[in-house]
Amino acid sequence: MMQKNRESRQQLDRPISRVKRQTTRKSVSFDRYATVALQLDHLIEKDESAPVIGITSADHNEGKTESAMMLGFAFASILEYRVLIIDGDLRHSALYQYLQVNKSPGLTDLLSTRVSIEDVISRTSVNRLYVMSSGTPVGNPLALLASKRLQSLVRHLSTQFDVIIFDMPPVLGYQDVSLLSRLLDGIAVIVKSGQSTMTQLESALSALSVVSTDVLGVILIDVERNRRRIGVQKRE
Repeated sequence: MMQKNRESRQQLDRPISRVKRQTTRKSVSFDRYATVALQLDHLIEKDESAPVIGITSADHNEGKTESAMMLGFAFASILEYRVLIIDGDLRHSALYQYLQVNKSPGLTDLLSTRVSIEDVISRTSVNRLYVMSSGTPVGNPLALLASKRLQSLVRHLSTQFDVIIFDMPPVLGYQDVSLLSRLLDGIAVIVKSGQSTMTQLESALSALSVVSTDVLGVILIDVERNRRRIGVQKRE
């Protein structure tokens, strides 16, 4: 369990610049994401259905979408899993831009019964990696995220893939994550060094402590002098 920070409020609000455990000081390449994927694969309990992993962050612009994409690459390329990444951030979707697929039709269209599953799952340039975009914007994302249709959809997809990754909304300011957590086997929290503060991280972890899935750990992404350091700090 992450220890409670005892420093002053002023220091808590400074951007996080380092973690003490399981970070790399080398220039990050694809194999660093592969290491994180292996750690997550080890942490998730497996059964006959595919594990469903959520990737979130405390706030916007902390690298969760890019991390979800790179972890998908790693699961598909290194572990040779059949992987589906779902853009579950229905308010600020960005995954389609990273993977250069259409934003719609996507998840919202499928949940509104406008299209079939085959219409919303796209192949990527990476073998065994597939993506489902967020879809046409909707006025009330919570209604779709709380729907039984989404639960049935995830159960079905978990029989078709080896691992499913949800690019989720940020934790703070929305109820979306608490609704999506019911579908997940675990959540990883992205922290961007130089931007995220300890106050934000503690608030996010506090909010996640009451959701119906396990927080697998914190993935630190540190952009500094054109270097990126990532690592998983497991929560006991």
